[in-house]
Amino acid sequence: MIVGHPRRRPALAAYAGIIAISAYAGALGLATGALDTRGSIDEHLPFHSPVFGGVALAIVVGIPTTIVALYAWSGNRNIGPAALVAGTLLIGWIAVELAAIREFSWLQLFYVGVGATFIAVGAGDPSLARSRYARRDRVRRRASPDRAAPAVARHRHPAPAPRARDR
Repeated sequence: MIVGHPRRRPALAAYAGIIAISAYAGALGLATGALDTRGSIDEHLPFHSPVFGGVALAIVVGIPTTIVALYAWSGNRNIGPAALVAGTLLIGWIAVELAAIREFSWLQLFYVGVGATFIAVGAGDPSLARSRYARRDRVRRRASPDRAAPAVARHRHPAPAPRARDR
């Protein structure tokens, strides 16, 4: 394995891909009217528009989970931050949905769990931990008193003793 290049994560790619497909299917169902909203939900949607709700679902949930799937499949080193963002947006979407439509479904609980899974994957990603430590070390170097000294001067070896003919 090449150091610095995370390995591909096909299971995470499949998981995120399924969630992305379900988001796009929900968005399409809302926008086309194929998904039965029972009329009562429509009045609680922004602009009373299922089309707007469908587009928002695709943007807020579909696109970020698609990015997670692509990053996981390709082994992109930004998978950690992408999973954190996707999980946070998914949970935020459910919270706004609950506040807007004022109806509860077991699917909302399921997708909160999915969002929590993405957050856990993102928070546990080693590349994210490395970037935290790198940031901390950069701050410490900036604050160190010998910052102006060249890097070589900080690790100076004792000067060699003068040679006999130089005395």
